[in-house]
Amino acid sequence: MEVDGQDRYKRGKRGGRKRLVELPDGSRRVVPQGAPVPEGARDVLRPLTELYSPPPEVSALCERVLEQLPTGAYTP
Repeated sequence: MEVDGQDRYKRGKRGGRKRLVELPDGSRRVVPQGAPVPEGARDVLRPLTELYSPPPEVSALCERVLEQLPTGAYTP
């Protein structure tokens, strides 16, 4: 968690920005934003602007998620 650009701890967890990376063996790891990433790892999370052009409305995304939750059929 960050407040005004400064790291904050929350319930004993490490503060600051983090990245979710996928390792070559398929496992995932959360690492601090500025920390070195293991060789061969790739970022899992990407900004919506990279995934969609133009980005969809937040309300449309919320509706889609709420529709998919009961069925378990999640689509990208």
